[in-house]
Amino acid sequence: MQTRSEAVGRAVLYGSLSKLLLPPDEETAGAIRCGRIGDELEAALAILPGAPRGRAERIWLFARDTEDPEARYFRAFDHALVGTAPPFETEYSGSEPFLRTNDLGDVAGFYSAWGLRARGVKERPDHIGVEAEFMSFLAQKEAAAPDLVPSGIVAPCEDSGAVARRASAGGLRPPERGGVRGGASGSEPPPRSMEDLVGLCTRAADRFLVEHLGGFAPFYAERFARAARDALYVEVVRLLADVVTWDMKRRGIEAEHRHRSAPVVVGVAGGEA
Repeated sequence: MQTRSEAVGRAVLYGSLSKLLLPPDEETAGAIRCGRIGDELEAALAILPGAPRGRAERIWLFARDTEDPEARYFRAFDHALVGTAPPFETEYSGSEPFLRTNDLGDVAGFYSAWGLRARGVKERPDHIGVEAEFMSFLAQKEAAAPDLVPSGIVAPCEDSGAVARRASAGGLRPPERGGVRGGASGSEPPPRSMEDLVGLCTRAADRFLVEHLGGFAPFYAERFARAARDALYVEVVRLLADVVTWDMKRRGIEAEHRHRSAPVVVGVAGGEA
């Protein structure tokens, strides 16, 4: 049975990877320079049975060489790389604009069902770092369920201490004060017990992995590794791919593989990159 500490571990793990995959703010830059973000990864992996631990030490070593994390991030994700390996899931949906629009709306629908929406990274909800942050958010809610549901009725969605910091700090806007909403499609009733909330988080995470991040992260890791020049970010993207593969295996689910080998980048001359 999943323990609360394991939910915390997944929250920290996905959250730390999200921090590395999104443009770093001042706090994240400091955590990269001093190696704390690598320590967070290793600590989270240590409490998750069977989790892939091999890349965390290399990330720690590569990250500590960074004098200016923001400049390094934008060198790694420069225009040339974004043209050939954009970190946006729906760029690989196909050449038909309506397919990309539908897929983008589906990703955003998962967030809006929880009172969230993307901010930053040009407001793209399908950025791989934002998708990782959503998985962290769901794990945070799962871990915080005993605090959010103290008397059998779900309290408003407030951050619950350190475990919920990422809900308001990265690529997603924080929950609205109206309380926890239904499932990814909004079709499920609001949870009224701790078990209901944990189940709701689990089902949403299962669906998001099956329909989006579970297929996108491994696909993108291979493409990014061929195009990227910075070993730190190659290891980060590959670790995320390893983590979602491990997470799906322990959940007993498989991803839908709908991604094309070539991205369709809007605004790039010639159409497809």
